[in-house]
Amino acid sequence: MTKINFEKIGTTTADLIYQLHAKRRRRPSKRLGLSEAGHKCDRYLWLKFRWALPASFTGQRLRLLDTGNREERRVIAELKRIGYHVVDKDPETNRQFFVSLGHVGGMLDGKVTGVVEDPDTEHLLELKSINQKGMNRLQQRGLKSAKPEYWAQCQVYMHLAGIERTLFVAVCKNDDSIYVERVKRDDEKARELVDRVVQITHEQSPPAKKSADFPPCVYTSKDGTRWPCDFYDLCHGNQLPKRNCRTCCSATPHVVVDSDDTSWPFWTCELKGKVLDLRAQQRGCKDQLTIPPIINAELSAIDSDERTATYVFDNGDTYQEGRD
Repeated sequence: MTKINFEKIGTTTADLIYQLHAKRRRRPSKRLGLSEAGHKCDRYLWLKFRWALPASFTGQRLRLLDTGNREERRVIAELKRIGYHVVDKDPETNRQFFVSLGHVGGMLDGKVTGVVEDPDTEHLLELKSINQKGMNRLQQRGLKSAKPEYWAQCQVYMHLAGIERTLFVAVCKNDDSIYVERVKRDDEKARELVDRVVQITHEQSPPAKKSADFPPCVYTSKDGTRWPCDFYDLCHGNQLPKRNCRTCCSATPHVVVDSDDTSWPFWTCELKGKVLDLRAQQRGCKDQLTIPPIINAELSAIDSDERTATYVFDNGDTYQEGRD
């Protein structure tokens, strides 16, 4: 029996379980996720695409994601048992259906036909698990008003998959109640959402910041609890970005479109004159020179040839970046 060092990894059973999940490594996403196309802040999406901060997933958070995945498999099995024809894997790849356009992309939960309200129409399948508050809002207001980010996700997926309807299914974590809505594709809004996220991936500098005191930078509950954005301290404080090729001013994203309109995204380094694979982008190099507007400080000096820069924060602290 393996001896456990409780002083090192925690002293409770819960700690040990969370540690199991925390050991799993999540690589940064190659593309900007279409699931967040409805996010209110362009800068948030840009910083996420540029890997401005390392992914911070606690063991508890990773376990929660597993719970959501298990619920998805459960609902798919239930839909099949009631007679719906569900295809949750692409027959050509034996993996989840994937839609993409340039540097944006997303995974579909599946496709379904035989829906009782419209048996002959193919539906995109979108599955979510939500808390009681979210369920109440869905039941009272419908998806577009209650969860606009989920509605937006359905729209961009339908647009890129060429499907007119989504079967949206949400399961409440508190009482297992189920909410179902058939979402119709809004062509104009879908194109607007897709064009927006594609444009964000081509921007060389981050979009403007939003106000530090209001959503989506920070949400405040009725009891006064504040929920800041993941990038709050980067945008409004003294936090420094993660050093990698995507935050460097010498790296540029590109897209090549072939004869059958398939888009192939890639990155180049203008300093080294080469294409950057995913591992190289993560690793970066000693010549990293951060895109200045990412850092919430005044740029007091920069030498592109020597690859050095000096920043001064509002509190007087300085940050010097360079090869050494």
